[in-house]
Amino acid sequence: MDHKVQFEMVFAIHNDAQYQTIDGYGYDVREAYAVSPSEYHNVFVSVLDGLLGVSTFPWDSDALTVYGGTLVDKDWFGGPRYFDWQDDVPQKTLTHELGHALGLWHTHHGVDEVAECGSCYEGADGYDYSGDDNPDVVGDLCSDTKGTPTNYTCTDPSGTDCLGNPWTGTHVHNFMGYASDACYDLNNDGFSSQQSGRMHGWVTDRLEGLLVTEENYSLSFDGEDDYVNVVELSNTIDNSNITLMGWFRSTSNGEPDIYFEGIFGFRNYPESNGNFFANMNWLGWVDVPTIECYGGVPANIPLTPSDDTWYHLALVYDNDSGVFSTFLNGIQMASNTATNDPIVPSVDLLIGNNIQSGDHFFQGYIDDISLWSGALTEEQVQSYMYTSPTGEESELVGYWDFNQGEGTTLTDQTSNGNDGIINGATWSEDVPPPPVYGCTDSYADNYAPDANVDDGSCSGYPDNENNSLNFSNDNVSVGYIGDYSSKVTV
Repeated sequence: MDHKVQFEMVFAIHNDAQYQTIDGYGYDVREAYAVSPSEYHNVFVSVLDGLLGVSTFPWDSDALTVYGGTLVDKDWFGGPRYFDWQDDVPQKTLTHELGHALGLWHTHHGVDEVAECGSCYEGADGYDYSGDDNPDVVGDLCSDTKGTPTNYTCTDPSGTDCLGNPWTGTHVHNFMGYASDACYDLNNDGFSSQQSGRMHGWVTDRLEGLLVTEENYSLSFDGEDDYVNVVELSNTIDNSNITLMGWFRSTSNGEPDIYFEGIFGFRNYPESNGNFFANMNWLGWVDVPTIECYGGVPANIPLTPSDDTWYHLALVYDNDSGVFSTFLNGIQMASNTATNDPIVPSVDLLIGNNIQSGDHFFQGYIDDISLWSGALTEEQVQSYMYTSPTGEESELVGYWDFNQGEGTTLTDQTSNGNDGIINGATWSEDVPPPPVYGCTDSYADNYAPDANVDDGSCSGYPDNENNSLNFSNDNVSVGYIGDYSSKVTV
């Protein structure tokens, strides 16, 4: 299609036994859990009684109320799966239903959902229309999708229209038909150009409040004197669980005098307590460039960053166990028990600077930082990599999306008012890449090298067998691997 309609999704899970199964059109669950329907299109996923999915048309009076939105059965929602004797078939029920929500009828609307041979009927090639009627103004109201009866196959339907004309050249790959998921969009023909125009028209006419019009920015740091500080923010997380995470792209390559570049964190140098930070240490440990991470104890991540690659970094401290853990791109890399207090009162949050016998400024780009008074799990870290917090989460201390695009204030998107002061850093449109879903395991047959988010579709592994390891020597030794943990699975 010539134009895309893209949705940004925010997920919420409600463990409510009352709605484990939804009857009918689910007005009760919509009323209970719909969020700001004039700003969000609410999608509810559960067990539907007798339906795969259902949506509210944009012209319906309920469309922008709590009774609008979309329902999808849980078994027809999610990533690719084995279906119709084929691997990796995408789920397309939600695409179909969102087509309705944006103003599209079924492709068979003009045949099976109107009076036969009536004024709205859309016949096959050769159909004799009366008066001013023609295929452009009847049926599904899109002249570039041909009339068809309900068709569950991936070929033209058998039979004829009400005047005996055979169905030929029908759009069997169109998302608004009833073919199987394995049939949709096979030749980039899931939606036609007029369907695209119709959806955009309804967005402009009726659904403009759902548009995300905000630009996406990051901050660029020159490695000389640029940084951001949020004054005395450590007061809000003293003696609590902590998660600090965000995106960075380093471009310095360890140029002279740029060695301990501060990415983000709390620095109370030279004191041993009150240090919770990450910096890019180009001198590294054992001659390997390293993201030096400290939260009462080191938990470093060996990494030689590529100039053109964005990395997501998370620092997590569990106050109950005293364990400090680090995550790179959503994967836990190291974990150690703290020997010092990682947070003390009255220390600024620094972004783009590391104070250690002077300032050590970051060269590159930083974006989308959040601070939590909770120890997020690996699954939660992965979730928030590509889905922004709403700003209303109970443990969210501060969230800076870097999307102001102008000015010298880095605005906190929560109601806590923890705004940052920008010192020299400039706004940039260089931002982290959007998520690309697929199998990220290189050992799987369906490995997708361009994917950056695993969608659970990995398949085609060698069969598991009852094997063992045979050692020819009496012992096995592991050399020095740094002060981070290593995990081996057999």
